[in-house]
Amino acid sequence: MKKLKIHPVNRKIPNQDEELDVLKGVYRDGRTRVLDITNDYTRIILVPDKNPSTSDTRLLSDTTYKALLDDSRNPTLQEKQEYFRKMQEDNINRDKESAARIRRIKSEVNKMPTKKTESERKQKEEERIRNDHIRRRAEALKLEEEVAMKVLNSEISKVKCNAILKKQMEEKALKKKYERERMKKTDRDLIEKWESKYNKKNREEDERLRTNKKKLVDFLDSQVKLEKMKKNMEKERVAKEVAERKLLLTEDMKNDWEEFQIRQNDKKVLLNHQKESILQVQKLKQKQIEEDKLILKNVKKFQQMKEEREKIEKENKFKDWAKRDEAIDKVVNQIKEEERRKLEAEEYADRRKNNELDKEWREKEKERIMKELEAKKKFHDGITMQVEDKYVQKTKELITVMGDVETKRQRLIRLNAQDEQKNIELAEKKKIFLKNLIEQGKEKQRMKNKEKREVELWREKMKEVDKERKEKLTKAIESKIDELMKYEMSDKDMHLLKEKVLKTSLI
Repeated sequence: MKKLKIHPVNRKIPNQDEELDVLKGVYRDGRTRVLDITNDYTRIILVPDKNPSTSDTRLLSDTTYKALLDDSRNPTLQEKQEYFRKMQEDNINRDKESAARIRRIKSEVNKMPTKKTESERKQKEEERIRNDHIRRRAEALKLEEEVAMKVLNSEISKVKCNAILKKQMEEKALKKKYERERMKKTDRDLIEKWESKYNKKNREEDERLRTNKKKLVDFLDSQVKLEKMKKNMEKERVAKEVAERKLLLTEDMKNDWEEFQIRQNDKKVLLNHQKESILQVQKLKQKQIEEDKLILKNVKKFQQMKEEREKIEKENKFKDWAKRDEAIDKVVNQIKEEERRKLEAEEYADRRKNNELDKEWREKEKERIMKELEAKKKFHDGITMQVEDKYVQKTKELITVMGDVETKRQRLIRLNAQDEQKNIELAEKKKIFLKNLIEQGKEKQRMKNKEKREVELWREKMKEVDKERKEKLTKAIESKIDELMKYEMSDKDMHLLKEKVLKTSLI
């Protein structure tokens, strides 16, 4: 809804030095000023009175009137471009001057002796720390208002409650365990007392059995030593028998060695024969491999020929498609050219209608003059035939008539020249009109491109802001989730909670 505030303005007689408001086209005096307030902007509107007086009129000189007309006319595209170029140069120069001024002031300030006391520095440092703390706290509170952080806080409170319940249950279990161990300990103490009384008798019997066992062990050790001595004597006897048998076996081994050499020679002959057969088999295999290579070479050559044929067919297809696209583009361009020509023809027809009206009037005027000339010529011929006696008088009249004819002929020539001049002017106007249309189209396209660039920059800026917000939120979420590790939460539950919160944060 709009809110209007009306402020009446008193009339006054304009001074001679008072200038006209060129942008509005009228005086500001003698009108009511209205303030238009909306949600987006506010503006001032000047509303004229219902019964305006004529006292606001003012006589202007020719020079001031021409100057006002020059100021109020619409500037051309070149003038606008020149104006914008000058504005950019002025802005650049102004920025350079301001930067130089800032550098000069900074250098002067650095050269000046510092008069700040230590207390002021401490106070400023405390203010900076406090402001940083407030800013960080505000960012943290802003993050806490996110949906994902609310979900995470609710989950954290659930985990804390579960952890507290778990600890209470563990404490109860520990108390019960402690009671059970205490009861078991008292039972063990009682059992140990009864066992100590019962084991006194068993100890005496154990000592008696231990002495008997010791005597038995000593007897068994003496028996083991005797057995070892017998075994050593038996080993010496066996070694003597083995040496005697070795002497007998040397002769038998010589005979066996000769037989072994004969068998080895027979084996060598068989091996040579086998090697020759293996070489023949290898040669046959080599021939088979060469034949296989020739077959593979022929197959590869056939595949290459096939691929070349397919490649040529594809190229021909692409060429046909390119020709078809070119034909379609030509048809589309012809249609566009025909539409453009139709528009030009319609514009030319509109102009021609106006020209044809002038042409019809000139043709009618021409016919009327020709009819008058023919009538006068007939009248002259009749006079010459009927009145020969008054030849001198008639010749004078004819001279006057011929003068009129000459003037009318000159008039026709002037009209034809005017028609040609008008046609030339129309052609020039048409060229200028087309040129202006092209410039306006280019200007509109530049404005559209500028708007697109601005929209793209705004979108990129919003994306960066959103990305920064999401990064901060993810860091805060991860830090809070890491704090949950002290509550002994399982990795699976931690992973599920992280996925759930991140999904809500990215919506």
